[in-house]
Amino acid sequence: MQIIFLLAFINSAVFLASIFLVHKLKPDLKFLPNALSKFALGKHGWILTIGLFAIGSAQILLAIGLAQISNLTLGHILLICAGIATYFIALYKMEYPRKTYRGRLHTISAGLQFTLFPLALLFLNLNFKDGGIYNYTAFTYTANFIFLFIIFIFFLRGNTHESRYFGAIQKTNIFLMSLWVGAIALVYALS
Repeated sequence: MQIIFLLAFINSAVFLASIFLVHKLKPDLKFLPNALSKFALGKHGWILTIGLFAIGSAQILLAIGLAQISNLTLGHILLICAGIATYFIALYKMEYPRKTYRGRLHTISAGLQFTLFPLALLFLNLNFKDGGIYNYTAFTYTANFIFLFIIFIFFLRGNTHESRYFGAIQKTNIFLMSLWVGAIALVYALS
């Protein structure tokens, strides 16, 4: 069972490395304003696409591993669904402005991922007995819900890609999610 957690950790690390690498390889895109999905377009975009498949896989693997320790819960199912939504984010590239169903599927998938992930953590946290894991999970889903609210305001206002800070807000949220997946996977891989 440790192997599934180790694979989840490795996949999370691949995603975080892909984010770092595409930011270095695409200096024309800036960290603060540009949404992460813009880095998956064009030259070197394949690096982030692989990273997105990796973090989707990490979420699914972690959910399966955690479900083997306790009974399958809504939290496990939501985390698997969040991982699947991430696959769709990778498959259907961002369009700005959105022109086809592919761009809409990307946006819908991103919205689902940003919503399902903190919900999954909220329900998963009911099973965590360890104070450290419980507290870290509570912190992560609380921060994710706050970021979700802020991102939703940007979306409603229609200025997600015109804001000077949208990219930083979105990527901070994604970083917190990915860090949680990697950290929890590592804790269980080493136990």
